[in-house]
This record gives sequence, structure tokens and C-alpha cells, in this order.
Amino acid sequence: MEVFEFKKSLLVRHQEASHVLNVRGVPIPASAVQKEWSLFLEVAMESNGWQALWRIPRAVCQELSTKFPTVVAGTVEKVLFDELKAILYVEAVEDDDLHLPERQLVSLSELWPLRHQKNTLLNVERTADCLDQLRFFYQHVWMPWDYDSDDDDRDWGEKHLDSRMKFYCDLKNRTMPKRLTSHVLTLLDEASQLQKKRELLTLHMDDEDEVALMDGCPASELLRIRLRIQDIKNEIETLEFFAPKMRNIYEQVRFPKETYYSKDQPSGDRNPDSDLSAYIVTHIGSLEQQIDYLETAKRLVGTLTPVRICYSLQDALDRSESSAQMLVPPGRHEIKLRGDLSSKGSIQAVVGDRSQTVICSRQDDNALLTITGDYRLENVTLDCTNVQTGILIKRGTITLKNCCLKGDPRDVSSSGILICGNATLLLENCQVQNFSTGISANASDCDIRLLNETIVQDSIEGIKLIEGCRFGVFSSKIVNCRNYGVVLEVEEEYDGQQREEAITCYHDHWRLPEREEFDIRKDCQFERNGRANFAIVNTNY
Repeated sequence: MEVFEFKKSLLVRHQEASHVLNVRGVPIPASAVQKEWSLFLEVAMESNGWQALWRIPRAVCQELSTKFPTVVAGTVEKVLFDELKAILYVEAVEDDDLHLPERQLVSLSELWPLRHQKNTLLNVERTADCLDQLRFFYQHVWMPWDYDSDDDDRDWGEKHLDSRMKFYCDLKNRTMPKRLTSHVLTLLDEASQLQKKRELLTLHMDDEDEVALMDGCPASELLRIRLRIQDIKNEIETLEFFAPKMRNIYEQVRFPKETYYSKDQPSGDRNPDSDLSAYIVTHIGSLEQQIDYLETAKRLVGTLTPVRICYSLQDALDRSESSAQMLVPPGRHEIKLRGDLSSKGSIQAVVGDRSQTVICSRQDDNALLTITGDYRLENVTLDCTNVQTGILIKRGTITLKNCCLKGDPRDVSSSGILICGNATLLLENCQVQNFSTGISANASDCDIRLLNETIVQDSIEGIKLIEGCRFGVFSSKIVNCRNYGVVLEVEEEYDGQQREEAITCYHDHWRLPEREEFDIRKDCQFERNGRANFAIVNTNY
């Protein structure tokens, strides 16, 4: 099912949004912006009868207990312009196990009109273009804190449109420092997720929730969300109106670089930009325990490596460059990642028992760790129960040794490890469990290796690959997955002599067809995976 897609310059995007907000020639406060969009859409797009795909957002997938992403095909029966929503008559659902009501109330920005329509008289391309404008505006220009704006005596477009478009352009073109860009994108993603969570909480708070309201549960959560969004607003708006030089200064203040000077080093030879190469996180304990801990750390980093002692893993992440080596003690370490990890850095627990050292998210983040270069994790457990993705990999060679990733078995849209670019992933003596998808690769130029007793288990799908992604298993297991152990998605054309099946299942790995994607050795185990151990899915069927 082919949908309309548009490639537009930022100048065109700016002109489109400006036209919507200025078409009547009167100042538009924040509270009236949605009304202007509804008036524009009511005139410009088809009001019913067109076929579209509904890409269910992550928060709704969680409410429906289905995997993310999930796509639904249907026909729009009516557009509710005032609400920027539509009533969709459901005709097909990607997930066979998901049973939806025939009619769904969905946001217009979540609909993608199909190129091929039953009624060819409808101007669906114009409709798709209108929805593209709406989607871009609410994803990249309008911010979650604009819903709370009380600045109704000002023209919202005059105050924010130019600066927001320029800010988006700076982020897109990476004109800001790399670390600051990653920090801003993390904040914007967090604000977006908080807003979706707030909408769902508000939707469920009706008269029947009076007892819960008195207990303060939803009310306190809404207050926490609003305060956090306000904090993000203050930081983003500061950067939005800063000149480039001021942003560089802001980064230096926000993420100060640590320096190390030796007493014996001449002052003229001191490099103020030199970075510490190791950060040792301490823990509360007796003096004897501290000495034993530092002795262990010394064996790992050596006696000549310059180090800094930090009171928490968060402190080490905030102070260090991504190339630093970090040593952490046993215990539970809550973090809020403010940038990508890369440049041959590492996080290593000083004890070999990985269950003793747990790293988890301080808040409901999208990903616990984001990695954009060579990186290594060793002897740690990643508690991913309150994030959507344990490790998001964009590129590089990532090595996990003696690590465990644990998700929430009730979450049907989570991924243990998600690969989105050219990357090599090596798991040695690791365990990945309780995710919707244990390891997912969305890029064809990546390489995944399970080595030395690595286990992927107790997930809906163990491994999910696309065509061209190389997957090797050596002395490892994929067991107890609800649907499939390994899923490979391909795009192949059928001829008349081929068996026309969308999904071909295999229970024994030696029966797999010879494909460049698979390198599976005889000493591996694939057991108790619900539908099949392997599935090759033809997305062209």
C-alpha cells in the first residue's frame, strides 16, 4: 500500500505554516492556533471517503497491548475539523492478534492517505499535502508547552514561527555542537512523550475517577508532568533565542570539561582541553571497603591513567567525554542520558557478577542508552522496564560482555536493542529477556553476533531483521519466545511456480534456505518458540 510522501525545503515549510496562521490577517494567540488549522483544513481537504493508513502511536499501542509500530488500513468516514481528528472505519490490521472496534477516533496527523483510492474523483493528493503540513507543524514547530500558554495577548506566529523554524533548521543541519544537539533532541523527545502521557491521563480522568483523584494519584502525576515540561521549556527557549556563539558558551557551562594537571608538568605544557580518561564512581561504605574497591579499580585502569572520582554514574556521564572509561561499583545506578555514547568509551562494573550492578532510567525515557560510535559495556544489568528501548544504536561497533538486559513482560512495544544504522553488535555471555522484540535491526548494513552462551528469551519475538542484515549465532540460545525466535523480513517477487505464502516457518535451523543473512552454527539451541523458531516474512505479499 503506497502512501503520499513529500520532500520540501524549509523555506516552503515556513511559507506553508505562515499562510495558515496569517490567512485572515489578524493576530493569532496560542489558544487559537488549532482553530486556524481546522479552518484551513476544512476548506482545503476532502472531508470523507478516502482510504488511509493509521500508524498507531506508541502510547496507544501500549494502551491496546499491541506491538509498536502497528499499522491499520481503513476508510475515513468523517473528518472532525474542530478537533483535528477523524473517524476511521477499520478494514485491515497488521497484527492478527489485535481486535479493534470497527470505528476509531484518530488524530489527523496519524493518517497517511493511500495513492490508490476507490473513488478516483477525490483530490487525495491535496488532502495528503494538507496532512503533511499539519504533521510537520505539530511535530517540529508547535511545542508541548504551547498548550499551557497564557500569553493570549500576543500573536503566536509573530513571536515563535521564525525562531522555531530556525531552531529546527539548526538541529537538522547539526550547526550546534554535537553534544548540545543530542541533549536538545533528548529533551524534545522527552517533552513529546510526556505530552502524550498527559493526554492519555486526562482522557481517563472522568467522574468515575473521583476516588483516585482524591488519593492524588492522577493529579500528582499530571502536576509532575507539567513541572517537567516547564523545566524543558525554559532550557529549550533559552537555546532557541541564543546566537550560535552563545550556544557554544552554553554548552561549555552546561557540560564542563574536566582537566588533569600533574604537579610535575610545566605550566606551559598544560593543555586545558585535555580530558580525563577514566572516571571511578564511588559508593557509600567503610574506609576499608573504599580502599578495597579502589584497589580493584586500579587493576582495571592501571596506575598511570589519570582518573577522577565521581559520586554517581550520572555525575560521571555529565562530566566526561563519551570516550571516557567509567568504572561503577555494585548497586543501582539511575541515569538520565544527555548525549550519545561513542568514541571508544566504556562502562564497566568492577565486580564480575552482573546482577549486582544495575543501570536504570531516572525517568520514562525513550531509550536508556543511545550509542553513535564504538562502545563497550561489561558486567552490568540494564533495567529497561520504564523505557521503550534499552540500547539505541545508530552506528559503530558495540560490544556487550557479561551483560543482562531486562524489560517489562507486560510492555508489548519495547525493544531490548534497536539498530538503526551501519553497526556491528557483539554479545558475549549476555542475556536479553522480557521485551516485545529482543534485538531489532532496521538497517540492512549491520552485523549481529551472539557469542559464548548468550541467551535471548521470554520475548514476543527474539530477533527481528531486515533483508541484508547479517546474523550469526555461536554457542548461544534463543528460547521461550511467544511468536518466533528469529524473524527475517524480505521483499521478493513471486512467480507462478513459487508457493505464495507471506510467512514461511522453519523449526530447525539446518533447514533454512542458504541466505547471506544467516550464519548459525550447530552448537546453538532454538527451543520452545511459540509459532516457529524461524520465520521469513515477505513484505511484498
